[in-house]
Amino acid sequence: MERQENETVAPSALDSAAHPLDAILKADSPQLPREGDIVEGPVISRGTAAVLVDLGPQGTGIVYGREFFMARDILRDKRVGDRVSAKVIDPENADGYVELSAVAAGRELAWGRLQKFSDEKETIKATVESANRGGLVVNVEGIKAFLPVSQLAPEHYPHVEGGDKEKILEALRAFVGQPLSAKILNLDPQRDKLILSERAVFEEELREELKNFHVGDIVEGRVAGIVDFGLFVRFGPDERLEGLMHVSEVSREPVQHIRERFTIGDRLKAKIVDIQSDRVSLSLKALEPPQPETATPSADGEEVTPEAKEEPAVTAETEKTEETSANVAESEESLG
Repeated sequence: MERQENETVAPSALDSAAHPLDAILKADSPQLPREGDIVEGPVISRGTAAVLVDLGPQGTGIVYGREFFMARDILRDKRVGDRVSAKVIDPENADGYVELSAVAAGRELAWGRLQKFSDEKETIKATVESANRGGLVVNVEGIKAFLPVSQLAPEHYPHVEGGDKEKILEALRAFVGQPLSAKILNLDPQRDKLILSERAVFEEELREELKNFHVGDIVEGRVAGIVDFGLFVRFGPDERLEGLMHVSEVSREPVQHIRERFTIGDRLKAKIVDIQSDRVSLSLKALEPPQPETATPSADGEEVTPEAKEEPAVTAETEKTEETSANVAESEESLG
């Protein structure tokens, strides 16, 4: 049947016929980056105040102005061909470039890596930048973090007589410029908050080292601390492990003034008497020879070692006999 001249084709047919071509056009059309996207590409040009980055079909990115100044440390060693990661802050500026921030991208990627380190409880490296009375300000992956005094490893903790704050600060400043190993205690990118612990790394290492020691082992170490209730003794291959010797474990004889008997640095041997988690209890008393039993002179002048006497068993019959004897004695007394 022939189609009439005035017959029109249904719009749906035209639409369906155009779909394949539209799909091809859409596939070939580059998608412009959106604000906040992280992009990467090679440097194609750099000047004294700007860097151009090839973003492929997405266009050409540019880091300039304030962003260039802020990213000078990141971009200083970048040459043509080197790859740069950056965050889109304007998909298309007045000059047609994709405006980028290398600093923002660096921070976002760094926070992502730090989150991974935190989740996996990995040990990270930090460089001390400054110190205050509360602890150390450090740099991790370009992010500033804080390491409180209380989270320093024992070997770095400032043991200052009387807790003088100025002396503590002076001791902490000695760490500026030094690298430290730490674990993440608290991480909050939204508040730009990162808290670290060096002590956590130290304790993890000690737990592994402590597995080589058991209750009953005799160890050699040095007195690292003296307090009224006992001694702190460092032992182990590097003398990093620490145990407490309570004053009651120093000797079988009462110890009145422990500081008069020991000084810091004294070397001694002690026995491990208890291990609870990472706490070790030591004893000098356990190494002393057993005390002999006290002998008493006999009637003929010879010394006799007292023997333990076996107590007679108390039975119901015994109790009844004792009760009857008591009643008889009481009756005799009343008759008398």
